[in-house]
Amino acid sequence: MLKDLLNYVLHACKAGLEDPDDDVRAVAAEALIPAAASLVRLNDQMLHSIVMLLWDILLDLDDLSPSTSRYVQSCFPHLVNTLFA
Repeated sequence: MLKDLLNYVLHACKAGLEDPDDDVRAVAAEALIPAAASLVRLNDQMLHSIVMLLWDILLDLDDLSPSTSRYVQSCFPHLVNTLFA
């Protein structure tokens, strides 16, 4: 059941992460925080896809964007800590 529910949520979050607007990507990244542990446990292709999207966003972020600090401080470290815990 968890995998089915995550499929719906993750596709929406992935679409948000692919949005060109920094604020939309930041909100999508924050929405992933509660699901990070479950996402890592599933360990499927969606995990790889989301990690690669998050990494690409980090590479493309504008240092002056208001969503930069929110994204960097909240989502990416949490996901990395979950992956390597």
